[in-house]
Amino acid sequence: MARMIPDIELADVNRLIPDNRPGASGERFVYCYMKKNLPDDWVVVYNFSCRAADGQHAQLDFLVFVPSKGIVNVDAKGTGYHVFPGGKVALTENGDNVFEQACTGAHVLNKYLRDYVTRGQDWGSFGSLVAFAFLRFSGSLIGGNPYMDASDFVQEGVMKKKILDILDSHNWAYRAYVGWEKAILAHFLQSRDVSEVAIKENPYDAMEAYSLRGLDPEQRVIANAIHTNRYIHVTGGAGTGKTLIALAVAKDLALEGRRVLYICYNKALAASLKRVTRGFQLGDNASCLKICNFHKLGQELFNKDLTVTDGSGFNRPRTDENIARQIPVLLQKTHLKRFNALLIDEAQDLSQDNIRALMPLLVRDNRTLAVFSDAAQTIFSLDWELDTAMFEAPLVNCKLDRNYRNTDKIYKHFQPLSQENTKPMMVSGSDFVTKNVEECLLDDVKPLIERKLADGVPPSQIAVLSIASTPLSTLDSVHNHSTNRRVGFTPDIEKWFEGDKILKSTVQAFKGLDANCVFFIPGKGEHYKQNEWEKLRYVGESRAKFELYIVCDEHD
Repeated sequence: MARMIPDIELADVNRLIPDNRPGASGERFVYCYMKKNLPDDWVVVYNFSCRAADGQHAQLDFLVFVPSKGIVNVDAKGTGYHVFPGGKVALTENGDNVFEQACTGAHVLNKYLRDYVTRGQDWGSFGSLVAFAFLRFSGSLIGGNPYMDASDFVQEGVMKKKILDILDSHNWAYRAYVGWEKAILAHFLQSRDVSEVAIKENPYDAMEAYSLRGLDPEQRVIANAIHTNRYIHVTGGAGTGKTLIALAVAKDLALEGRRVLYICYNKALAASLKRVTRGFQLGDNASCLKICNFHKLGQELFNKDLTVTDGSGFNRPRTDENIARQIPVLLQKTHLKRFNALLIDEAQDLSQDNIRALMPLLVRDNRTLAVFSDAAQTIFSLDWELDTAMFEAPLVNCKLDRNYRNTDKIYKHFQPLSQENTKPMMVSGSDFVTKNVEECLLDDVKPLIERKLADGVPPSQIAVLSIASTPLSTLDSVHNHSTNRRVGFTPDIEKWFEGDKILKSTVQAFKGLDANCVFFIPGKGEHYKQNEWEKLRYVGESRAKFELYIVCDEHD
């Protein structure tokens, strides 16, 4: 019998692994099978939640530790799954492919161990296996993804052989794993016992899992409408899923082999989206998807910097003019293959001339255009209406009315600024309790952050934002008492993504992104018109998913 962590008596499995989430029936079956059939010296950790330093989260059903070889993530599946053309297996035609989910979970585990156990060093071999407890396939699935179906469970030794085959494909990494094996096992085994199995994730993880789920039915309808109508304008407040829909559509179109240009205004958002799309597994169609912020368009497409600077730095009006003038010329000179689809995120921050400059990049026929905007998040005073004369057909308007990112209490705080009446979906209930918005002084920021670090909050989920950059200069580092080391602040989004730094940034630079915990310094707004300051406050407060601290000066 394998060593199970936590170790549940077979008679108690149904009681301690309750039906409080999809797949529990499959997990119960696989738990019993593993306990009875895997070797005595193998260790199986059940229901492990991990979050890498860059914020990627995974809930892993079973981690199987094979002595001196490596770790395999076994994803247990229950009933209701279907096979679709191309070998995709999902609950519904538009649902996520279970093989991609399992592979992503294994990669998050890999990053998690590098971040928190081996400190950046290669640690060894890992893989993923999907175990369909009750589904029997009529033949082999296309693609050769490692899986077991119901017929495999009645044959002795099949799971053991499949796990060993997966690890044998990485046998070059055995030596690295043996070097870290004791440290990794110790990390997973500490404080794991039966009491943790009556599955109640801590509130932080529960809310994180909720906000990271895939498209809901309302969002999927709009994604499908983009495929059908081809000319769409999607509006909605912060946290309604505009970027999530745009990414899903971009992935679908690229997988079809169509060339997709995804444009946003903010360069930090573009960098974030590029990181996300690395996990899309587009295969031979990876080059079909191009993501960039508007003012890097020349660099990304033509390897030519079209930005213009003057004595004060970046000059937006002259850069916009230069891009509009240069793109038709460069198209003629370089014979760039035009795009089949154009997705414009943060459209409210682009001018009409900006969008007109983008249109020549599209093919003339059978093209797709999707524009995503929230007028209340306009931070550059570019008040304008979409002009359908700019396109060859009118845009179909679609509106999102549910907020999936911010807790009910955070949403209630910024709703008067947004002028939206969306329905907050992350509300206090049986699954988790949302937190109140709190006020604090600037001098309280460091102690509060140190307390969060001690509670295990990763630096990559804490952001300190300000409308003006001056207050941020007082923040340099904090002490993490749980690791007894200093943690620095950085204005560099990339370094924040990498996980060892806390972000300090202006609201303008952070627009389009979010963090679990945000310390927001609104200032007094003397240098802004009232409506401009309110829009910046709306953007700043809506960046917080779960915890929001409004930081005020002692003299305010």
